[in-house]
Amino acid sequence: MRRQRLRGRGHEFATLFTAISFGLLLMLVGVAFAACGSTITGSGGQPTPTVIAKTQQCGKIHTLGPNGNAGPQQTLQTAEQCFLQAFQHCQPATLTYSQSGVDAGVIHTFKITNNNGTCAVTDTAQHFVAPRPPTTATTYTCTDVKQVGGETIVSACGQEGSVKLPPASYTSP
Repeated sequence: MRRQRLRGRGHEFATLFTAISFGLLLMLVGVAFAACGSTITGSGGQPTPTVIAKTQQCGKIHTLGPNGNAGPQQTLQTAEQCFLQAFQHCQPATLTYSQSGVDAGVIHTFKITNNNGTCAVTDTAQHFVAPRPPTTATTYTCTDVKQVGGETIVSACGQEGSVKLPPASYTSP
């Protein structure tokens, strides 16, 4: 008789342990869902939404031929100023710049990112020779974006070196 009581209590203990474990698991999952997409701030401990900065699309610039015909002056000024100002304020932005001749060229996709207050610039470059498609993209980290003598220069982008964009004052021939 004594053995039956012990077995009965063991079963009750296992059932109680399972119920408590399940309850704790549900509470943990609930806390995890409540914390998703929020951060706790200073006073009051009220969660605030996590803000993800939108990437500004500064535009596309294309130079063609030996004279570097780059299109309308307004387009150049707007695209280059957008990208330069985004870098100066460390705001996410992209700018595409392609150069081509008769049958070959390169496409640069410049990107500015803000990594916890540190501004980073990358150049994803693809070379091409017609009629073949562009090569696999290679991404380089650049050191600076600045304007010198009316030209916007993205500096020290790995094997691509410094890339000079057409002067914002450029007029097509």
